[in-house]
Amino acid sequence: MISLQDKDQDGRHFPLQEIDPFTFYAVFNRGITDENRKAILADIKDFFGLIRPIPEDFAGIPVASNMSSWFFSRKAERKAGDIAKLWQVFRLALRDNARNDDAFWAAFDAALEVRRVNLNLTMGLFWIRPYTFLSLDSVNCQFLGIKLPSKLSARYYRELLEEVSKQGRSFPELSLAAWQATLQSRQGKEPKASGTPAVSAVDYTPVEDSYLDMGAEGDEEDETERNPEYSFEQMVADTGLDQFTLARWVRAIERKKQAILYGPPGTGKTFLAERLASYLVSGGNGLVELVQFHPAYTYEDFIQGIRPESDGDRLRYPLKPGRFLNFIVRARERTGKSVLIIDEINRANLARVFGELMYLLEYRDREIPLAGGGTLRIPDNVRIIGTMNTADRSIALVDHALRRRFAFLALWPDEQLLRYYHQREGTGFPVDGLIQVLRRLNNTIGDRHYAVGISYFLRKDLSTQLEDIWRMEIEPYLEEYFFDQPEKVDAFRWERIQREVLPNA
Repeated sequence: MISLQDKDQDGRHFPLQEIDPFTFYAVFNRGITDENRKAILADIKDFFGLIRPIPEDFAGIPVASNMSSWFFSRKAERKAGDIAKLWQVFRLALRDNARNDDAFWAAFDAALEVRRVNLNLTMGLFWIRPYTFLSLDSVNCQFLGIKLPSKLSARYYRELLEEVSKQGRSFPELSLAAWQATLQSRQGKEPKASGTPAVSAVDYTPVEDSYLDMGAEGDEEDETERNPEYSFEQMVADTGLDQFTLARWVRAIERKKQAILYGPPGTGKTFLAERLASYLVSGGNGLVELVQFHPAYTYEDFIQGIRPESDGDRLRYPLKPGRFLNFIVRARERTGKSVLIIDEINRANLARVFGELMYLLEYRDREIPLAGGGTLRIPDNVRIIGTMNTADRSIALVDHALRRRFAFLALWPDEQLLRYYHQREGTGFPVDGLIQVLRRLNNTIGDRHYAVGISYFLRKDLSTQLEDIWRMEIEPYLEEYFFDQPEKVDAFRWERIQREVLPNA
């Protein structure tokens, strides 16, 4: 079931006390299995004492996203009269000849003023009067070649209904044909006849309609909670980096809206990305999420893809949003900045993983069609921070197309940060000897992309852990790097440098 918890301006949760009819219909017209839809309808039938049989076939019926089922905001953001506006357009839509009723169209425009209402209103109208109203979901729009305006209006929708009606086919027939065409194109098969669909309609009604038009219902409880305040001065203190460098990096992120922190391992790239994200969302209601790329990461994982699921004795192929689409659905409902951190961004095949996103990273103000249907636009409040380990020999350098879309922020080993950390934490560890060894070691390596970073040694218990860190983390790295120069590895064995780094041992 959808969430029935409301939330007030003070963050208190309480049972939902009012609801509109379209949200009620969305309870059983969502991205769930046919069996679950039937179970919900059976409960509704029993509760209200209805006589009509429960539907057996849902083919061609558009559905709301599981993350975007509410047609209104929660109490904290809801305006007085929002739900009344939805009830009014619902009542007038049930009148005879509603499409020629000016009062209905005035109510339609009024309902569009409700936060969370846009194209989903046409879907709700189709649910209640399918022969009178057409759903402008992505499947229908793609099938009919409909180019949607940036802002829906009663005038546009009224004229569109008249034009589509001239085709001589009912709206349910068109919706079913659109679903069947989508099913055929994605499966490469002829769709089965209505009544025994191999895949239910819910499986192929793309969730991404909500990426532009509706908020994530899953955020009903989180949206207005504010992030802790995190000042620029605190970020400087936590990272130990020069304030002018940090200020320049923040400006770069705001200018490009996406940046990559790159450098050798152990330089604190992920830590810094998290601190930058905390600063960017400080005091606001934005999100911070982290995803880690790897060589097997795909477009289906990140953007969207078909995922086979077993549903009794048949196989379903629902179109599932990936991590990025889930993230922007939630970010769109936030007024503050939201940051997605992509750790080890260059370990995946970025051209394949990003797909259409490569275009949107450069043109943030535009919308593009997705391969799986629907359209996508990155919200203006979204920032992306990637981290890239330049010593990873399993990947190639990023291409020029990616470089043009990101600001690249270099993070090289800075031994003075090691001193800063142990002084700040009061560990009493004598860092001078370790700093000298690290400088000598990195000079021997001779390539700053493969230098040994300092994050290995940012520990309060370094005195007791240093030997294990050196033997089990630093030496194996050197053995790999100097695989054909064992004498250089031997020069930095623990036995050779122990007295220098731990003079009091």
